[in-house]
Order: sequence, then structure tokens, then C-alpha cells
Amino acid sequence: MMKIKLLQKSDKKDKNIKDKIWKLLCLADEEFYPPLSVRDSENVVFEDKQSFKPTGKPLIFYQEVMNQHIFAAIEEDELVGFLSYESDYINEDLKANNFGKTWYVNALIVDENHRRKGIANKLYDALENYAINKTDDIFTRTWSFNDSHINLVKRRGYDLVIQLDHHRGTGIHTVYYRKPVTS
Repeated sequence: MMKIKLLQKSDKKDKNIKDKIWKLLCLADEEFYPPLSVRDSENVVFEDKQSFKPTGKPLIFYQEVMNQHIFAAIEEDELVGFLSYESDYINEDLKANNFGKTWYVNALIVDENHRRKGIANKLYDALENYAINKTDDIFTRTWSFNDSHINLVKRRGYDLVIQLDHHRGTGIHTVYYRKPVTS
């Protein structure tokens, strides 16, 4: 039976949890554009990252995730996916488009052996239910050809609110999706 759990600080100190999050980030590294291992900070400038190749492991991204809020999908005592988010998040793109502080989904990763089982939806369900009366909306951003994530958030009622053309290279746009949170 799979359960979704909001990790507490003590959970994040658990070696098994830390190791599994690290492993998932490493396995998914090159599924992201640009890869997680070439990102030097959350607000990395994506322009011209087409030529970047992963140079190692996604250590900086891992450190950021471990400092965020994390919903974990656990099946038979094994972490099979997670969604990390930041509360009170703001960046220059949001400010430039007249959005204030919000909740922001930074990473959603499900172990490839557990995909297509509704886990990503369950993680979003947990986040959205938890967010009621705590924030006005939830944002996420991705690249324009990340069809699986874009289709997921569209089905969940997220709307495209910002598109930064060629932000991640020629023809590769950064797209922000937003969903208002209501009780």
C-alpha cells in the first residue's frame, strides 16, 4: 500500500530517505532540461544551456531539495517518488509578471519502475490539499517540451501564465503554470 507523507526535519536526517532522494535525483538528472547536475543554483540562467553536459552529480540541486518541503511517496517502506516545494517563493520572473510570494513546486520525481501508477497525481493531491488556507496559489515551471509534466498539471487545472521564449536555448521556452488554491 502506497502512502504520501510530508517529511519532517527528522525524516530528512534518515539515511535511507536521504540516500533514496539522492539516488532518484541522480537517475533523473538527464531527464531534466538542462540536467540537474549543470544547475549551479535554483535561479540558474538557462540561456544557451544546450551545450552543457552533466559534469558530475546534482549535488547543489540535492542540497536545495533537502532544504525544501518534501512530500514523499512511500510503498512498502521504500521511497518511490517525491515532490519538493518552496513556500513564500518569489523570483524575478514572477515579480515581472505581477505575481507575489507563492508556493512553488521545484521537483517532482518518481522512480521509473513506479511511473504510470498515479503517484505524481497523489503527490500533487497531497500538496494541494495541504495548501488550502495556507497560500493563494501554487506555481511550477518547466521546459516547453516536458509534455508529461505539462499534461499532468493541465489536467489538474494549472494554467500557463508565463512563457519565456528561448530561455533555455533556441526554441526551448521556460513555462510557468499556476493553480489557485481554494477551500
